[in-house]
Amino acid sequence: MKVWQEAHALVLRIFEVTPRIPQEQQEGLATLMEKAAIEVPKSIAEGFKRRGSRNKAHYYNLSQSALESLRYLLILCRDLKYDIEFDDLAYRGDQVSRMLDGLIRSMTRTGGGGAGGGGRGRRSGRGGGRGGRSNDDIGDEPSSAPDHDDSDDWDDEA
Repeated sequence: MKVWQEAHALVLRIFEVTPRIPQEQQEGLATLMEKAAIEVPKSIAEGFKRRGSRNKAHYYNLSQSALESLRYLLILCRDLKYDIEFDDLAYRGDQVSRMLDGLIRSMTRTGGGGAGGGGRGRRSGRGGGRGGRSNDDIGDEPSSAPDHDDSDDWDDEA
């Protein structure tokens, strides 16, 4: 999966720049950045092998959460004036984020005007306002798109 490859490349870049963080932050901030970065492709890989759109989307959402944590840590490093190549890393993070958003959107499209729920509407107690970007209700309706072909590997170039 291309999104996994880009997320993996981001991890490699994070591991290149974290040694530049001051020594007193190597066990704190640097370690947090590395852990958050690793979680992104790790969750993509876990989600890829799961069955069912809802289950896959859960892991892709975990990946998005880890990416947002990493983004904050990058902002913190920039504001602390650490030499981490913020612009490049922020751009790479944005690319992965867009790819993950597209992947999740493609999984949750219902096609045919949203029909096909078979009387299994949305669960109560979720959602609230539906405006803007919300992934809280991913997978609540069945998707007409088939699940991934598990004969492919998540780290393939295709």
